[in-house]
Amino acid sequence: MSKKKKHAHKNHNNNHNTVQKLAEQKQENKNIVLVKNAEGDPDTTAEIVIQNKIDYEPKVSVIIPVYNVEEYLRECLDSVVNQTLKEIEIICVDDGSTDSSLEILKEYAQKDNRITVIGTLNKNAGHARNIGISIARGKYLGFIDSDDYIEPTMYEELYAKSKKDDLSLVCCQYTVFDHKRNFTEGVFGVNTWAITKFRKDENNKSTKPK
Repeated sequence: MSKKKKHAHKNHNNNHNTVQKLAEQKQENKNIVLVKNAEGDPDTTAEIVIQNKIDYEPKVSVIIPVYNVEEYLRECLDSVVNQTLKEIEIICVDDGSTDSSLEILKEYAQKDNRITVIGTLNKNAGHARNIGISIARGKYLGFIDSDDYIEPTMYEELYAKSKKDDLSLVCCQYTVFDHKRNFTEGVFGVNTWAITKFRKDENNKSTKPK
């Protein structure tokens, strides 16, 4: 698996009035997502721009936080939509991009009915992932950064391993390279690719794997 050079993720102050307006719309608009964050951290509000049209329970929900990555985004999305494991959903959360990232997401969603596109005010990748988790329907969760790409069989292999051995978490190696395609092979550590078993409690809140 390959991983592109990381880029700084800017953090801007939220527009309080906009957040409040979206929160109020939540009461009457099913396309508004309101995520309860940790105590002391303001709630995150987002809008579902395009909802996927799948009619099955996904084996894996692939969550992709997106922020100003127009240069790399198509390569990332191509690697996900072309996975050999077809029974997935792809949740793309645009974290207030100011480039063409959101338009690229819309373009791909029009061509692949497994893609959901969500828009939110810029915060950070963690909040974007939480938004994705809040609407995920898959048996497992997988996370990809939007300047990365993955091998075609990655999710099929991870899912097969998890089912065979009844695992809650499955990891694999990745490869790091810079903008000149200089590679560092065989990296394995805290940022390894993984899928993790996903559960929600009776209040529709995500719970940690046991």
